[in-house]
Amino acid sequence: MAPPMVILKRQKLSKKLQQCAPLGVIVQRSSSGWMKGNLTFLYYLKEFKRYLVGKDLLNIKDNNQKVILLVDGHSSHLSYGASKYCEDTGIVLYCLYPNATHV
Repeated sequence: MAPPMVILKRQKLSKKLQQCAPLGVIVQRSSSGWMKGNLTFLYYLKEFKRYLVGKDLLNIKDNNQKVILLVDGHSSHLSYGASKYCEDTGIVLYCLYPNATHV
């Protein structure tokens, strides 16, 4: 399983708060506590790729190797930048219906 990302409603994220998070959890912040636009999702994708490469689950030199990432179809996951990044790194981005992960 890939590491989850938790987004906290904060203006600033302290190192202590990040260090207290469970091992492997990516901690980020936003003023609303929600993923804001594709920048936060792109950050997650980069962390996801780093995780995959670190676990030898993705070889960035092998263009034939692919990894599937399932996300709900929330608008913050749908952008050209995110799609292009996934295509370039061997991540197949598969979007479910919006909020389908709650079913």
